[in-house]
Amino acid sequence: MVHELLERREIYVPRELVFDAWTDVKHLGGWYVPGACTAERVEANPVRGGAWDVAWTDARGAQFEESGRFDELVRPERLCWSLRLSGVDLEPCESRLRLLLENLGGACRVELCHEGLADPGWQGRYAALWPQRIDALLEYFSAI
Repeated sequence: MVHELLERREIYVPRELVFDAWTDVKHLGGWYVPGACTAERVEANPVRGGAWDVAWTDARGAQFEESGRFDELVRPERLCWSLRLSGVDLEPCESRLRLLLENLGGACRVELCHEGLADPGWQGRYAALWPQRIDALLEYFSAI
């Protein structure tokens, strides 16, 4: 059975900046890589069909990579892209993401939908990871 994860938050940051944080490497590298990991590569070509790629090393030295292609970009309200995760001791996982940003007048409602996760192990990993990533995004915004 294919599973869908949904993360919703209201954040007090203009949605244009939130959109840019997901598509502009000068922002993306500042928050997307998990916790105590080191970013090795952060690349994004935010056009339809454009590639994105984020690679990192964790504290044990294990390497991971998320990559994909942008399918839809409607700045500043909608972003859709493919996601492929690979890493040490992991079976590669392919899925899709949809980010919707609703304008709340200086703030925005973030809705992130992760679709196509058939493996329960991946469902659990990403169910824990997306809230952490949104928290990291908020921390990033408070520092810039």
